[in-house]
Amino acid sequence: MPVIKSAKKALRQSGRNRLSNDKRRQDFREAIKGFRESPTLKLLSGAYSSLDRAVDNKVIHLNRASRLKANLQKLLKG
Repeated sequence: MPVIKSAKKALRQSGRNRLSNDKRRQDFREAIKGFRESPTLKLLSGAYSSLDRAVDNKVIHLNRASRLKANLQKLLKG
């Protein structure tokens, strides 16, 4: 356990951030899973939105989101 005051605060912050990041990660994974089960334009839009939110909050890298979006688009067309 941390002893220094700033380390204690950092521990609290990292715990809060982890919960937030886990929620964002779960949201975009569920959106992608739902789209893959039944590919529709509305679900594609929702998946794009959740991926963009994950990128904005630095949960995933922009290039990973772009790659996932491209693969989802291929699935819709195919």
